[in-house]
Amino acid sequence: MTFGKMQNSVKAREQLLQQKRREITPQVTYDGDNRRIQMRKKSLKACKIIFNSGASVFDGVMLNRTEAGALIEVKNASFIAEEFILKMVYGEFEKSCQIAWRGSKRLGVEFD
Repeated sequence: MTFGKMQNSVKAREQLLQQKRREITPQVTYDGDNRRIQMRKKSLKACKIIFNSGASVFDGVMLNRTEAGALIEVKNASFIAEEFILKMVYGEFEKSCQIAWRGSKRLGVEFD
């Protein structure tokens, strides 16, 4: 068997395996990293993260929210306390929150 024929047979086997995987794998539509039960509402609004009885205030941006929580972007998420008050810069929105998950610049929060 020559090298060219071996390459063709390897490619044919790979294609056959990919086809079988597609047949076995259920066709599930996945829309990114959305693991929420409720629909997100995009907001892109400036917010303040307030803790330590108002002594610590961080600026952030609420990227989206649900009735149960929100996704907040900050400069450095490691400095944010586990529980805080989330207040919108413009508007009447103010909620007590706790962190559900933490990335380097993003926080997933749950409203109390």
